[in-house]
Amino acid sequence: MTDAMRSLGTIAAPLLAGFGLATIGLLVTAERTPLLADWAVAAFAAGSTLMVFCVQLTCTGLLYAAPPAERASWLQGRPVARAALDVQRKDLWLSGRYFRRARWTYDLALTAHLIGLTALLVPRSAQPGRWIGVAVVLVALIMEITWIVTAHRGRGPAWLLPGYRHARQSLDTPSGGEP
Repeated sequence: MTDAMRSLGTIAAPLLAGFGLATIGLLVTAERTPLLADWAVAAFAAGSTLMVFCVQLTCTGLLYAAPPAERASWLQGRPVARAALDVQRKDLWLSGRYFRRARWTYDLALTAHLIGLTALLVPRSAQPGRWIGVAVVLVALIMEITWIVTAHRGRGPAWLLPGYRHARQSLDTPSGGEP
């Protein structure tokens, strides 16, 4: 999980925050703006701010996320004291808290960015290509909201978030295929 969180907080979130900030810069300085430019600016501002929080929460979580083998190397062969095990237990609890908060801020930021993207694409007149773009982003937004709600409950649908439960069902079927 640490590598996934490191990627989230050091690659994905900063990249998307930069995208949002660049989009805001273009929108507020443009002479001609999209129909819902103000809504897009608000959504991208919220999303980019949440992405920055995601970076901060991930970095803080990583401070507490040293794996047991790394911790053992710090002791240089000395016996593990009860106090060291207590610190490790607290660090595991703290890293989990920070990582959960980082995932929530990332999920909410991604939702805000999709809302901003939808607002950017709404055309001023009947432009079929733009409306198709709006529809595509709205489908992505619905999938993201489904992802957020089901993933945080731990009961995602197999088509979107297959997990151990789905793997067990699939592997227990005689064909070994999809349940």
